[in-house]
Amino acid sequence: MATELWERVLHQRGAATKVAVTDESVLVHERTRLVCLDPADGALKWEARVGHWPDALLVVGPRVLVLAPGGALHCLSRSTGATHWRAEMPPWTRHLAVANGVSLAGGWRGYTAQRAFDLADGRLRRQFPNPVLTHRPVAWAGGFLLGNGTRAWLIDPLTGREQQS
Repeated sequence: MATELWERVLHQRGAATKVAVTDESVLVHERTRLVCLDPADGALKWEARVGHWPDALLVVGPRVLVLAPGGALHCLSRSTGATHWRAEMPPWTRHLAVANGVSLAGGWRGYTAQRAFDLADGRLRRQFPNPVLTHRPVAWAGGFLLGNGTRAWLIDPLTGREQQS
């Protein structure tokens, strides 16, 4: 039987897209901000304003990516919460994945064209010309694995070219 170590009231219902856990931190969305908690005792380490109900939350090494609804991709320091960069996104951008130093956002239900950003500095590397209907992309074999219906395809994160399908 598990033992409860600590508890924190989030003032909203939880969702898997709003929690990320590492050995050093528990990152969770709380109303209009992302909070970083100490996993041992639940103490607040830092907080960052990211808007209501983020659509995606990823920890990538020393960085945290937060896809806020209504159009912003935030890249924060995992240790301090300081902003590394911020990119504007169209509404209905829901998907987020990272591979080979590139973050890919967009494609949810085919509503938005995908955009690829350099993870280090937020520079737009590529905007795909058309919206892509895909399930949530995942990093796989050094690229992004996309899929819809009976088809799956792997794209190169640097060029956007399809490598296999």
